[in-house]
Amino acid sequence: TCGIDNDKIRCWGEQSEIVPRSANALDISVATNNQPRGCQLTVENEISCWGDVNFFFPSDVYHFVGVGKQHACALNQEGEVTCTGNNDVNDIALPPEMNFSVLRVGSEHNCGINTENTTYCWGNNIDGQSDPPDRDFVDVQVGGNFSCGQLRDGSIECWGNNDVGQLDVQLGFYNKMSVGWRHACALTDAGQVTCWGDVIGNIPPQNFVQIFAGREY
Repeated sequence: TCGIDNDKIRCWGEQSEIVPRSANALDISVATNNQPRGCQLTVENEISCWGDVNFFFPSDVYHFVGVGKQHACALNQEGEVTCTGNNDVNDIALPPEMNFSVLRVGSEHNCGINTENTTYCWGNNIDGQSDPPDRDFVDVQVGGNFSCGQLRDGSIECWGNNDVGQLDVQLGFYNKMSVGWRHACALTDAGQVTCWGDVIGNIPPQNFVQIFAGREY
């Protein structure tokens, strides 16, 4: 696990010693499949990566980077997407001349919202996780073999694998959502948390201002 403290990356847990202790980190993304790899976005809007996969991004001005199982993708200031790494399931292939305003990187698939407000996904599609419905989503999130989009009215729709109820979204209007490996959670305007899918443990009764769904938590 890694975090940023005063622009410096701090990590803990197994294999955390391989992470460079950069003093100019703006954001960080690490693989969620227990593999020692990750990338950081620096305060200069450049990308540097580490680990056992050679992720390479050309020199550019970036504002987002995400790391999947064996690939990574980044979004530059013009909305252009660059992906690098292993392409076994077509997870780094991109549509030509398509610019994005939102980009999300999953384990083996990716989704984004382009500048014409169309949601597009690519990569592993064994369960339909890369076939988004024709909706006007304002946000999109990717999990293991499923994805979720949020509409302008705050409602959420998911697609892909549903073996443990990942697509069974409770009806409601939410202001935030986050997708884990086989579950997802959302936050209402009042700060109440709703989760669906393979939810482990009880949801605390407190109200929250932010939410994050990890691989299994």
